[in-house]
Amino acid sequence: MSRNFHDLEDDLEREFQPPPQIRENVEANLGVFRFIGNIVELYIPRLFDLFVRMSGGEAPTEPGAKGPQPPDTPGSDPNRPPSGPPNLSA
Repeated sequence: MSRNFHDLEDDLEREFQPPPQIRENVEANLGVFRFIGNIVELYIPRLFDLFVRMSGGEAPTEPGAKGPQPPDTPGSDPNRPPSGPPNLSA
């Protein structure tokens, strides 16, 4: 008995197709939401890292990335000059 209702529903769906404007509007809205999602996915984690750094903490680094090393760390070059802007006062 429920199969009859499914058949009737399928027949009605085939008979009455929505106008193409509706499909275009839905696809445009999905494109906007996809764009907003990409922006959120890209910038929100960086914004939280910024807040952590501003509050005095250290933001987590990516796995395998080497962060700044203190001078007494094995593997750091003691003969390397300090990084930073050059001293232009001389």
